[in-house]
Amino acid sequence: MSRKLFGMISIFIMAGVLSGVCYANSIPTQITFGPNSMGTVTVSAAGPEVFSGVWGWAYQGANSGNPGFTLANATIPVAGGSGGIYTLAANAMTFTVDIGVDSLTGILSLNSVAIQPPGVATFVGTLAITSSSPGFQSSGFPKGAVVNADFVTFNGNLSSGELIPSVPEPGTIALVGSGLLALAGLLRRRL
Repeated sequence: MSRKLFGMISIFIMAGVLSGVCYANSIPTQITFGPNSMGTVTVSAAGPEVFSGVWGWAYQGANSGNPGFTLANATIPVAGGSGGIYTLAANAMTFTVDIGVDSLTGILSLNSVAIQPPGVATFVGTLAITSSSPGFQSSGFPKGAVVNADFVTFNGNLSSGELIPSVPEPGTIALVGSGLLALAGLLRRRL
């Protein structure tokens, strides 16, 4: 009897610890950036979109850095579209974020741009993270992850933007929990 009780208590403690780990790592903090301190972004419906030496402030929670973000120089052709929304040709540029001792590097691929007068453009794409320090890894930006990226430009300057980390789905956490309960049931029968 005491052996069964010990086994069940052990399983519930393990489930509690694992679910705590899931929730502790599922609190991502987005990285925001802008305005740029140097460089320009040239936006045109006829294309190409040109990024020249763009860098500036980056923020995550209460932390900030300048130059916190750096975009590599790039010229991106417009592949098509009309009415202010344009798809961009395949592209890849190096994007780096440095805040305090933490550093993050990845390949930024921009998919589309929405151009609105007077001089406002919104870019949308993804960042494939190629290297990440422990501070960024623990806040939702591990090496190998692909996160959403977007930013807004106004009259040649990057005014704001963000990197949005992936959040584990509640369904995934529920699936892990139900699997642990099934394991507990199997162990209970065997003990």
